[in-house]
Amino acid sequence: MIRVRRPKAVPEVLLTRGVQCRDRVCTRLQAQQNGSAPPGKLHFDQGVYGNPTVKSTLVGAQHQKCCYCESIIGSAGDIEHFRPKGGVQQSASEPVEAPGYYWLAFEWTNLLLSCKPCHQLYKKNLFPLRNPQRRARKPSDPLSREKLLLIDPAAMEPEDYISFRREVPYAVRGNRIGKSTLEVLQLHNRTDLNDRRRTHLESVIQMRVVVDLAKLNPKNLRLRKAARRAEAFLVRALSDAGEFSAMTKAARAAGLF
Repeated sequence: MIRVRRPKAVPEVLLTRGVQCRDRVCTRLQAQQNGSAPPGKLHFDQGVYGNPTVKSTLVGAQHQKCCYCESIIGSAGDIEHFRPKGGVQQSASEPVEAPGYYWLAFEWTNLLLSCKPCHQLYKKNLFPLRNPQRRARKPSDPLSREKLLLIDPAAMEPEDYISFRREVPYAVRGNRIGKSTLEVLQLHNRTDLNDRRRTHLESVIQMRVVVDLAKLNPKNLRLRKAARRAEAFLVRALSDAGEFSAMTKAARAAGLF
């Protein structure tokens, strides 16, 4: 996981239709609570928060990667509500409490792009807090009173909480936020994800070997050409645009390549 630099400019659809949809949701909930409307699930217009202008902006800001696991997903990912909109769970063993952060369903600062496994299989409605009694329940409740147990990649530096031993992530100095984030998203226990990270890391290490060999054999033109491609691969792998770049940077810091 790396820091997400979400553009400050809010997509126009969220400032127009998004505000209208938010107001309708709030009005509907108020009517349900005072008994003037029948109970039922709140409706959130996916065509607004999932509008192509919203999605394409997030795809660019996140370098086509999932905000959590850093898998390359392009435009195939889901729009993720960091604070869940329809319902919320403190832990997987507890029931879903409805509604969730309904007033943030169309809020730019609450939207991210996630791969389907992270979004649909693991995070879902999970949003743990140090003290769930301080959870915001309505628009007038300040979010600042919440002490998160989940990394917000658009507001926090993930590397302060999670690092890697080769392809496996761990909580830095055993910090509680890192541990909770790994548990919620199962970033450390997903065999397929660990396998893909391992394969990528092995490729990075091999590219470093090619570069070093070329330095030892400066007259080998074929090797020098391969080394130039390898260097370009390494530059991208270590950049924010590289898949699994947090792992790659940690591996370099550990002297693996």
